Amino acid sequence: MPLTPFHLFPTGVVYFLFYRRLHGIAFILASVLMDIEPILYLVLGFPQGSFPLLLGGYVPMSFHAFTHNPFAIFLGVAPLTAILAKSLELAKPLWLQIFLDAEWIDYSWKLTYLSAVLGCFIHLGWDSTMYSDVNFGFPFTRISNPLRNSQFEIWIGILSLILIVPAYFVGKRINGGNPLRKLP
Repeated sequence: MPLTPFHLFPTGVVYFLFYRRLHGIAFILASVLMDIEPILYLVLGFPQGSFPLLLGGYVPMSFHAFTHNPFAIFLGVAPLTAILAKSLELAKPLWLQIFLDAEWIDYSWKLTYLSAVLGCFIHLGWDSTMYSDVNFGFPFTRISNPLRNSQFEIWIGILSLILIVPAYFVGKRINGGNPLRKLP
């Protein structure tokens, strides 16, 4: 699914609650970069065909084939997001000039990567309730998406929308400081 503001609500709830422990740029960026594949197909018109699976057979390419599966998250999207987030940290002096009141927290590569993994899995969790073309076994085999359920999709959206403001205040209290003034 192309990025919508609704993708940021579940991610935002988790970020507000645990912002001191999460590399914010990697966490949010990972949730956004998960949708690079649908954008390539919809906006840039990349061709869709069939893709051979490692354990035999073929799977039709869809909007959620390459990036929306655990294999791609651990070995593709999360590492690339961690590298991008750490690259953006190189401009720390610039960021601190732009955001004068910001508090900078240095994160290890490991925590940056784990923040990206969590952001990806939150995105995948919500997309798996919306789209039947999510293949959890890609690129090895075809595992149909058993989580497709429009009721879950609606409830996740509603609960995220309701909980984002309380999560901000609870997170502010338990973590100290302001999550909107923390970098990265």
